[in-house]
Amino acid sequence: MIEISNTSNIPLPNNTQAYLDFSLHITGKILHKIITRPVEVVFVSSQTIQQLNAQYMHKDYATDVLSFPLDMNINVQNIDSKQQPLIPLGSIVINLDLAQTMSQKLNHSLIQEIMLLFVHALLHLLGFDHERDNGQHHILEQQILYELNMQDKNTTQENIAKGLIERNQK
Repeated sequence: MIEISNTSNIPLPNNTQAYLDFSLHITGKILHKIITRPVEVVFVSSQTIQQLNAQYMHKDYATDVLSFPLDMNINVQNIDSKQQPLIPLGSIVINLDLAQTMSQKLNHSLIQEIMLLFVHALLHLLGFDHERDNGQHHILEQQILYELNMQDKNTTQENIAKGLIERNQK
């Protein structure tokens, strides 16, 4: 389940919820697991994400996406499994200003950019970290984007969303 809120001044594309739900499903399919824990997705302005980035990551600039995994040190042992609440996976914060700018610059739709950012951050919530792993996050991101028909394995066009990790390495 994905819970969406938009605090930016840019309206979300039609069917954003459905596209993110589909991205979540495809990610689970690639990882061979069903993702049942809720994910919060918050769309914000560049100013808001810069404040969050400075506060939590100690980097004072507007980034494209942040992920905040929920700390799993929650004691639920004494709760009946039928009554156990679904503990959220975490929160994803997407800079909608920058997403719109990048989608125009790279000549793809805003929803494609949102899906790219969502998949990248979702993998972080699931424990993958491109700064520490041996390329596993990058490979999974590319596989998911390919399954979402957002990437052609044989193309070298700049306007195809190759994955956030690869794009940011340039």
